[in-house]
Amino acid sequence: MRVLLVITDEHAIQESLRAALPETDMLLFESDADKALRRLIALQVDGVIVDDAPRIGRHALLRVLDASPGVAVVVLSSHGDPESLASWTLAGARACVVKPFSCEQLCDAVNRALQDAPAPAPMRLPAPIPRQEYLPQMAMSVPAPTPAAQYQMALRWVSRTAGQLDRKSTRL
Repeated sequence: MRVLLVITDEHAIQESLRAALPETDMLLFESDADKALRRLIALQVDGVIVDDAPRIGRHALLRVLDASPGVAVVVLSSHGDPESLASWTLAGARACVVKPFSCEQLCDAVNRALQDAPAPAPMRLPAPIPRQEYLPQMAMSVPAPTPAAQYQMALRWVSRTAGQLDRKSTRL
């Protein structure tokens, strides 16, 4: 199972990606770069798909690559001229697909980008300063959660939040 973060605000693009990519891929949709960066902090994704929309575009690509430099990025470009496609590649995209695209073109570009990509580097977050009085003598290493464990944890949080919302709505 691959986890792909898609940054787009167009419903038609979301439906096209759901239809084109395999059902085993987990697609997470965000409408802007800020929400996508929050998602990148919470989960380790295999790749990011960025739509070349006026409000998203190059700004989102640069912010994603700054936050997670090793992640594979595929751009859905609205311009098919060689200069535009080269500028996306120079900005850090591993593949570009010109809109409108066919399912085969998209799948090939995503597969190529993810095959060429090394393991994504973890998010760059400031390291917490340990408080010496609370640390045990032996440092314990905690294994990184697997993507399935992250997905299950996210489902638990959604379930808890939905339960709280249901309880509040019945009180009113």
